Amino acid sequence: MTYLLVAIAVLVAGGALLFGAMFRRDNARLGLPALAVLIAANVLAMVHAAYDQ
Repeated sequence: MTYLLVAIAVLVAGGALLFGAMFRRDNARLGLPALAVLIAANVLAMVHAAYDQ
């Protein structure tokens, strides 16, 4: 479970960094990958919640 939590934290940090780079550079092409990374983190968080019960 620890590896799953670390993976979720890394994905959330990566998505936040991509969104930050998108707004700083005014480059909308980084928005969709950032959203995809955050959705992947959300899916892993749901998997973690399912295993936790």
